[in-house]
Amino acid sequence: MNDSTTSAGRTVERGLDVLECLREAGTPLSLTEICQTTNLHPATTHRILAVLERRNYVYRNARSRRYELGFRAYYLGQTSDAMLVTAERVRPALQQLATEFGVTASFGAREGTRVILLAQAQPADMDHPLAGLERYVDAHASAIGKVLLTGLDDQDIRGLYRDVPLNRYTRRTIGSIDRLVKEVALTREQGHATDVGELRENLFGMAVPLVNQVGEINLAFWLVFSGATTAPRNLRVALNRTRVLSEQISEYRTVG
Repeated sequence: MNDSTTSAGRTVERGLDVLECLREAGTPLSLTEICQTTNLHPATTHRILAVLERRNYVYRNARSRRYELGFRAYYLGQTSDAMLVTAERVRPALQQLATEFGVTASFGAREGTRVILLAQAQPADMDHPLAGLERYVDAHASAIGKVLLTGLDDQDIRGLYRDVPLNRYTRRTIGSIDRLVKEVALTREQGHATDVGELRENLFGMAVPLVNQVGEINLAFWLVFSGATTAPRNLRVALNRTRVLSEQISEYRTVG
């Protein structure tokens, strides 16, 4: 084994040490806390975290500057508390919402400027209004995206979209960063978001956040009403019901 192979092995080992440290902690950690746990030098730890963050294995909150497991680690490991919540608690909640209100109910998280849909449910006799969008949706064009963007301040949102175009799906899709920032600010104020024909025509969406132990919003529920161009009559009931379910499972441990 040559020196370069040995060095590469050590780098991988240190990266795994960092991931295991974050998994075992269960709550966001600072750079100093990670260094103390792994016994790695701060400069080395920072370089490793930068690579892991770039590859979405680690999430860094811009405001708190703390690190958590990202969603690539979530998919690979499938051992985090959030995975258990998704499998054992969120899926039944989604099915309950889908059946009760005749909607497509989704649960997702932000990954950059998109939302990754981690779980989804709908009535058995209903056509899929999000066909082709079962995995990802653009954050700016969906209620769930607006809710998840509230975890960033206005400056961070502008920075996130600096080099990213706002794809237009319908004439109602948000087309400017200024309007998006205003929509996110309104979402923060009212505690939920809506999308009215912004992702697809004749779809009305409503989203409610889940708040983790340190007050961060990383996950959210999203209900999509098919064939609706205005707020459905049962929107207020659905909103309140979703909020109750969100609060009931808000003690989850985050992964990003």
